[in-house]
Amino acid sequence: MQYLKNLSYDELKTWLLEQGEKPFRADQIFYWLYQRAVDDFDKFTDLGLDLRRKLKSAFELSSLHIAKKLASALDTTEKYLLGLRDGNAVESVIMPYDNRCTICVSTQVGCSFHCTFCASGKRGLIRNLETAEILDQVSIGRQIGHPITHVVFMGMGEPLDNFDNLIKAIRILNHPKAFNIGARRITISTCGIPEGIKKLSLLDWQIELSISLHGPNSEIRNRLMPVNKKYPLAVLMKAVKEYIKKTDRQVTFEYTLIKDINSSDANALELAELLRELNCKVNLIPFNVSSVVGKAGIPASVKGAKVFQSILTRNGIKSTIRNSRGADISAACGQLSAQHKLL
Repeated sequence: MQYLKNLSYDELKTWLLEQGEKPFRADQIFYWLYQRAVDDFDKFTDLGLDLRRKLKSAFELSSLHIAKKLASALDTTEKYLLGLRDGNAVESVIMPYDNRCTICVSTQVGCSFHCTFCASGKRGLIRNLETAEILDQVSIGRQIGHPITHVVFMGMGEPLDNFDNLIKAIRILNHPKAFNIGARRITISTCGIPEGIKKLSLLDWQIELSISLHGPNSEIRNRLMPVNKKYPLAVLMKAVKEYIKKTDRQVTFEYTLIKDINSSDANALELAELLRELNCKVNLIPFNVSSVVGKAGIPASVKGAKVFQSILTRNGIKSTIRNSRGADISAACGQLSAQHKLL
Protein backbone atom coordinates (compact mmCIF):
# COMPACT_ATOMS: atom_id res chain seq x y z
CA MET A 1 0.00 0.00 0.00
CA GLN A 2 1.46 3.35 -1.01
CA TYR A 3 1.12 6.84 0.41
CA LEU A 4 -1.57 8.96 -1.24
CA LYS A 5 0.74 11.99 -1.23
CA ASN A 6 3.15 10.14 -3.53
CA LEU A 7 0.65 10.81 -6.32
CA SER A 8 0.83 13.95 -8.43
CA TYR A 9 -2.36 15.77 -9.35
CA ASP A 10 -2.48 14.08 -12.77
CA GLU A 11 -1.68 10.65 -11.30
CA LEU A 12 -4.52 11.08 -8.82
CA LYS A 13 -6.94 11.99 -11.61
CA THR A 14 -5.86 8.88 -13.54
CA TRP A 15 -6.43 6.69 -10.47
CA LEU A 16 -9.89 8.19 -9.96
CA LEU A 17 -10.85 7.48 -13.58
CA GLU A 18 -9.66 3.88 -13.15
CA GLN A 19 -11.98 3.60 -10.15
CA GLY A 20 -14.93 4.91 -12.13
CA GLU A 21 -14.83 8.25 -10.34
CA LYS A 22 -15.01 11.76 -11.77
CA PRO A 23 -11.58 13.41 -12.19
CA PHE A 24 -12.75 16.62 -10.45
CA ARG A 25 -12.60 14.64 -7.22
CA ALA A 26 -8.84 15.24 -7.37
CA ASP A 27 -9.51 18.91 -6.56
CA GLN A 28 -11.45 17.93 -3.45
CA ILE A 29 -8.85 15.42 -2.32
CA PHE A 30 -6.01 17.89 -2.82
CA TYR A 31 -7.97 20.45 -0.80
CA TRP A 32 -8.21 18.12 2.21
CA LEU A 33 -4.65 16.82 1.86
CA TYR A 34 -2.80 20.08 1.45
CA GLN A 35 -4.92 23.17 2.06
CA ARG A 36 -6.51 21.73 5.19
CA ALA A 37 -3.72 19.23 6.05
CA VAL A 38 -6.30 16.68 7.20
CA ASP A 39 -4.91 13.25 8.14
CA ASP A 40 -8.13 11.22 8.34
CA PHE A 41 -10.06 9.99 5.29
CA ASP A 42 -13.31 10.15 7.23
CA LYS A 43 -12.92 13.93 7.45
CA PHE A 44 -13.01 14.27 3.66
CA THR A 45 -16.65 15.15 4.12
CA ASP A 46 -17.54 16.15 0.56
CA LEU A 47 -16.53 12.72 -0.76
CA GLY A 48 -18.99 9.84 -0.84
CA LEU A 49 -18.55 6.92 1.53
CA ASP A 50 -17.74 4.57 -1.35
CA LEU A 51 -14.85 6.75 -2.59
CA ARG A 52 -13.55 7.12 0.94
CA ARG A 53 -13.56 3.32 1.28
CA LYS A 54 -11.63 3.01 -1.98
CA LEU A 55 -9.06 5.52 -0.75
CA LYS A 56 -8.67 3.71 2.57
CA SER A 57 -8.13 0.35 0.86
CA ALA A 58 -5.56 1.71 -1.61
CA PHE A 59 -3.54 4.30 0.30
CA GLU A 60 -1.86 5.26 3.53
CA LEU A 61 -2.52 8.86 4.48
CA SER A 62 0.20 9.85 6.98
CA SER A 63 3.85 8.86 6.54
CA LEU A 64 5.35 10.31 9.73
CA HIS A 65 4.55 11.63 13.20
CA ILE A 66 6.01 14.09 15.68
CA ALA A 67 8.36 12.21 18.00
CA LYS A 68 9.85 15.22 19.76
CA LYS A 69 9.42 18.99 19.71
CA LEU A 70 11.90 21.61 20.87
CA ALA A 71 11.00 25.30 21.14
CA SER A 72 13.73 27.91 21.35
CA ALA A 73 13.80 30.24 24.34
CA LEU A 74 15.89 32.67 22.29
CA ASP A 75 13.50 33.21 19.38
CA THR A 76 10.38 31.66 17.83
CA THR A 77 12.17 28.73 16.18
CA GLU A 78 10.70 25.26 16.65
CA LYS A 79 12.45 22.00 15.78
CA TYR A 80 10.70 18.69 15.20
CA LEU A 81 12.04 15.17 15.27
CA LEU A 82 9.73 13.25 12.96
CA GLY A 83 9.36 9.49 13.21
CA LEU A 84 9.01 7.54 9.95
CA ARG A 85 7.11 4.29 9.53
CA ASP A 86 10.33 2.24 9.31
CA GLY A 87 11.61 3.52 12.67
CA ASN A 88 14.04 6.06 11.23
CA ALA A 89 13.71 9.78 11.92
CA VAL A 90 14.27 13.08 10.15
CA GLU A 91 14.07 16.68 11.24
CA SER A 92 12.31 19.83 10.19
CA VAL A 93 12.66 23.33 11.58
CA ILE A 94 9.93 25.99 11.56
CA MET A 95 11.00 29.63 11.72
CA PRO A 96 8.13 32.11 12.11
CA TYR A 97 8.84 35.75 11.32
CA ASP A 98 6.60 38.82 11.45
CA ASN A 99 5.42 38.55 7.86
CA ARG A 100 6.25 34.99 6.81
CA CYS A 101 6.84 31.48 8.12
CA THR A 102 9.67 29.33 6.74
CA ILE A 103 10.01 25.59 7.13
CA CYS A 104 13.33 23.80 6.64
CA VAL A 105 12.64 20.37 5.14
CA SER A 106 14.68 17.15 4.95
CA THR A 107 14.96 15.04 1.80
CA GLN A 108 16.95 12.03 3.02
CA VAL A 109 17.59 10.02 6.15
CA GLY A 110 21.23 10.86 6.73
CA CYS A 111 23.52 12.02 3.94
CA SER A 112 26.32 10.47 1.89
CA PHE A 113 28.45 13.59 1.42
CA HIS A 114 30.09 13.88 4.88
CA CYS A 115 30.75 17.62 5.12
CA THR A 116 32.94 18.04 8.19
CA PHE A 117 30.74 20.69 9.85
CA CYS A 118 27.39 18.97 9.22
CA ALA A 119 25.81 16.53 11.66
CA SER A 120 23.62 14.84 9.04
CA GLY A 121 26.53 13.26 7.20
CA LYS A 122 27.98 11.63 10.29
CA ARG A 123 25.47 8.77 9.97
CA GLY A 124 25.96 8.27 6.24
CA LEU A 125 23.05 7.87 3.87
CA ILE A 126 20.33 5.51 5.08
CA ARG A 127 17.71 6.14 2.41
CA ASN A 128 15.88 8.71 0.32
CA LEU A 129 12.60 10.12 1.55
CA GLU A 130 9.52 9.43 -0.52
CA THR A 131 7.58 12.36 -1.94
CA ALA A 132 4.91 11.88 0.72
CA GLU A 133 7.50 11.99 3.50
CA ILE A 134 8.83 15.28 2.16
CA LEU A 135 5.35 16.81 1.84
CA ASP A 136 4.17 15.57 5.23
CA GLN A 137 6.80 17.73 6.93
CA VAL A 138 5.05 20.78 5.50
CA SER A 139 1.62 19.35 6.30
CA ILE A 140 2.58 18.87 9.94
CA GLY A 141 3.67 22.51 10.04
CA ARG A 142 0.20 23.50 8.93
CA GLN A 143 -1.50 21.05 11.30
CA ILE A 144 0.15 22.66 14.30
CA GLY A 145 -1.04 26.08 13.21
CA HIS A 146 1.80 27.63 11.24
CA PRO A 147 0.85 29.42 7.99
CA ILE A 148 3.82 28.08 6.01
CA THR A 149 4.78 30.61 3.32
CA HIS A 150 8.35 29.56 2.42
CA VAL A 151 10.04 26.17 2.05
CA VAL A 152 13.79 25.63 2.13
CA PHE A 153 15.32 22.25 1.35
CA MET A 154 18.19 22.68 3.77
CA GLY A 155 17.39 19.90 6.23
CA MET A 156 18.89 16.45 6.40
CA GLY A 157 20.24 15.04 3.15
CA GLU A 158 21.31 16.32 -0.24
CA PRO A 159 18.18 17.34 -2.19
CA LEU A 160 19.68 16.80 -5.66
CA ASP A 161 20.66 13.26 -4.63
CA ASN A 162 16.92 12.51 -4.36
CA PHE A 163 16.05 14.43 -7.50
CA ASP A 164 12.84 12.77 -8.73
CA ASN A 165 11.07 12.78 -5.35
CA LEU A 166 12.26 16.34 -4.71
CA ILE A 167 10.87 17.63 -8.01
CA LYS A 168 7.57 15.84 -7.55
CA ALA A 169 7.23 17.36 -4.08
CA ILE A 170 7.99 20.85 -5.39
CA ARG A 171 5.36 20.51 -8.11
CA ILE A 172 2.79 19.76 -5.40
CA LEU A 173 4.04 22.54 -3.11
CA ASN A 174 3.61 24.94 -6.03
CA HIS A 175 0.30 23.51 -7.31
CA PRO A 176 -2.62 25.97 -6.93
CA LYS A 177 -4.91 23.17 -5.72
CA ALA A 178 -2.38 22.04 -3.13
CA PHE A 179 -0.07 24.23 -1.01
CA ASN A 180 0.05 26.98 -3.64
CA ILE A 181 3.49 28.16 -2.49
CA GLY A 182 5.12 30.35 -5.14
CA ALA A 183 8.25 29.04 -6.84
CA ARG A 184 10.28 32.04 -5.67
CA ARG A 185 9.45 31.06 -2.10
CA ILE A 186 11.02 27.62 -2.52
CA THR A 187 14.79 27.18 -2.09
CA ILE A 188 16.93 24.15 -2.92
CA SER A 189 20.28 24.02 -1.14
CA THR A 190 22.89 21.68 -2.61
CA CYS A 191 26.46 20.78 -1.76
CA GLY A 192 27.18 21.10 -5.48
CA ILE A 193 26.16 18.27 -7.82
CA PRO A 194 26.72 19.54 -11.37
CA GLU A 195 24.41 17.12 -13.17
CA GLY A 196 21.62 17.94 -10.72
CA ILE A 197 22.14 21.67 -11.24
CA LYS A 198 21.96 21.13 -15.00
CA LYS A 199 18.70 19.18 -14.69
CA LEU A 200 17.27 22.00 -12.59
CA SER A 201 18.20 24.54 -15.23
CA LEU A 202 16.31 22.57 -17.88
CA LEU A 203 13.11 22.86 -15.82
CA ASP A 204 13.37 26.65 -16.12
CA TRP A 205 11.65 27.22 -12.77
CA GLN A 206 11.82 30.41 -10.74
CA ILE A 207 12.92 28.60 -7.60
CA GLU A 208 15.86 29.82 -5.53
CA LEU A 209 19.10 27.85 -5.80
CA SER A 210 21.60 27.89 -2.98
CA ILE A 211 25.09 26.37 -3.30
CA SER A 212 27.04 25.27 -0.22
CA LEU A 213 30.48 26.60 -1.10
CA HIS A 214 32.37 27.14 2.18
CA GLY A 215 35.76 27.44 0.52
CA PRO A 216 37.25 29.87 -2.03
CA ASN A 217 39.51 27.20 -3.54
CA SER A 218 39.63 23.44 -3.97
CA GLU A 219 42.24 22.90 -1.28
CA ILE A 220 40.01 24.35 1.45
CA ARG A 221 36.85 22.90 -0.02
CA ASN A 222 38.41 19.42 -0.16
CA ARG A 223 39.11 19.71 3.56
CA LEU A 224 35.58 20.79 4.45
CA MET A 225 33.51 19.08 1.76
CA PRO A 226 34.67 15.70 0.39
CA VAL A 227 32.18 16.12 -2.48
CA ASN A 228 34.72 18.52 -3.98
CA LYS A 229 37.02 15.58 -4.72
CA LYS A 230 34.33 14.07 -6.95
CA TYR A 231 33.09 17.39 -8.34
CA PRO A 232 36.02 19.84 -8.24
CA LEU A 233 35.36 23.52 -7.74
CA ALA A 234 36.07 24.34 -11.39
CA VAL A 235 33.46 21.81 -12.53
CA LEU A 236 30.91 23.12 -10.04
CA MET A 237 31.46 26.74 -11.03
CA LYS A 238 31.06 25.85 -14.72
CA ALA A 239 27.68 24.27 -13.92
CA VAL A 240 26.63 27.30 -11.86
CA LYS A 241 27.57 29.73 -14.65
CA GLU A 242 25.56 27.67 -17.14
CA TYR A 243 22.61 27.61 -14.73
CA ILE A 244 22.67 31.40 -14.36
CA LYS A 245 22.92 31.87 -18.12
CA LYS A 246 20.08 29.43 -18.82
CA THR A 247 17.66 30.65 -16.12
CA ASP A 248 18.70 34.29 -15.67
CA ARG A 249 18.31 33.65 -11.93
CA GLN A 250 20.52 34.83 -9.08
CA VAL A 251 22.32 32.09 -7.16
CA THR A 252 23.12 32.23 -3.44
CA PHE A 253 26.41 30.81 -2.16
CA GLU A 254 26.39 29.57 1.43
CA TYR A 255 29.69 30.17 3.21
CA THR A 256 30.23 29.01 6.79
CA LEU A 257 32.94 31.04 8.49
CA ILE A 258 35.43 28.86 10.40
CA LYS A 259 38.37 30.46 12.17
CA ASP A 260 41.83 29.74 10.74
CA ILE A 261 40.35 27.68 7.89
CA ASN A 262 38.32 29.82 5.48
CA SER A 263 37.73 33.21 7.12
CA SER A 264 40.90 35.26 6.57
CA ASP A 265 41.12 38.49 4.59
CA ALA A 266 42.98 36.56 1.88
CA ASN A 267 40.15 34.02 1.74
CA ALA A 268 37.65 36.84 1.30
CA LEU A 269 39.64 38.31 -1.59
CA GLU A 270 39.93 34.89 -3.22
CA LEU A 271 36.20 34.32 -2.84
CA ALA A 272 35.44 37.69 -4.40
CA GLU A 273 37.63 36.84 -7.36
CA LEU A 274 35.95 33.44 -7.76
CA LEU A 275 32.49 34.99 -7.88
CA ARG A 276 33.34 38.11 -9.86
CA GLU A 277 30.81 38.98 -12.58
CA LEU A 278 28.37 36.27 -11.45
CA ASN A 279 24.73 37.09 -10.72
CA CYS A 280 25.00 35.94 -7.12
CA LYS A 281 25.05 36.82 -3.46
CA VAL A 282 26.87 35.24 -0.51
CA ASN A 283 25.18 34.15 2.69
CA LEU A 284 27.83 34.23 5.44
CA ILE A 285 26.98 31.74 8.17
CA PRO A 286 28.28 31.71 11.75
CA PHE A 287 29.73 28.24 12.35
CA ASN A 288 27.41 26.21 14.59
CA VAL A 289 29.49 24.23 17.10
CA SER A 290 27.82 20.89 17.71
CA SER A 291 28.65 18.07 20.08
CA VAL A 292 27.73 15.74 17.23
CA VAL A 293 30.24 17.26 14.83
CA GLY A 294 32.94 17.54 17.47
CA LYS A 295 36.13 19.42 16.74
CA ALA A 296 35.37 20.45 13.18
CA GLY A 297 36.43 24.01 13.86
CA ILE A 298 36.00 27.23 15.80
CA PRO A 299 33.54 29.95 14.80
CA ALA A 300 34.96 33.13 13.34
CA SER A 301 34.30 36.13 15.56
CA VAL A 302 31.46 38.57 14.89
CA LYS A 303 34.07 41.20 14.11
CA GLY A 304 35.84 38.81 11.75
CA ALA A 305 32.58 38.08 9.92
CA LYS A 306 31.94 41.78 9.41
CA VAL A 307 35.48 42.34 8.11
CA PHE A 308 35.05 39.40 5.72
CA GLN A 309 31.76 40.89 4.50
CA SER A 310 33.29 44.33 4.04
CA ILE A 311 36.00 42.89 1.79
CA LEU A 312 33.36 41.20 -0.36
CA THR A 313 31.40 44.46 -0.55
CA ARG A 314 34.43 46.48 -1.62
CA ASN A 315 34.98 43.98 -4.39
CA GLY A 316 31.43 44.16 -5.70
CA ILE A 317 30.03 40.97 -4.13
CA LYS A 318 26.66 41.23 -2.41
CA SER A 319 26.49 39.40 0.93
CA THR A 320 24.53 39.04 4.14
CA ILE A 321 25.42 37.58 7.53
CA ARG A 322 22.84 35.02 8.53
CA ASN A 323 21.10 35.59 11.82
CA SER A 324 21.56 32.29 13.64
CA ARG A 325 18.29 30.90 15.00
CA GLY A 326 17.47 28.09 17.38
CA ALA A 327 20.99 27.76 18.75
CA ASP A 328 19.64 26.44 22.07
CA ILE A 329 17.62 23.61 20.45
CA SER A 330 20.20 21.98 18.13
CA ALA A 331 18.53 23.67 15.18
CA ALA A 332 21.30 22.82 12.70
CA CYS A 333 20.27 19.83 10.57
CA GLY A 334 21.09 16.38 11.87
CA GLN A 335 21.90 17.30 15.47
CA LEU A 336 18.62 16.18 17.02
CA SER A 337 18.19 12.89 15.13
CA ALA A 338 21.76 11.90 15.96
CA GLN A 339 20.87 12.16 19.65
CA HIS A 340 17.61 10.22 19.42
CA LYS A 341 17.07 6.84 17.76
CA LEU A 342 13.52 5.57 17.44
CA LEU A 343 14.26 1.94 16.63
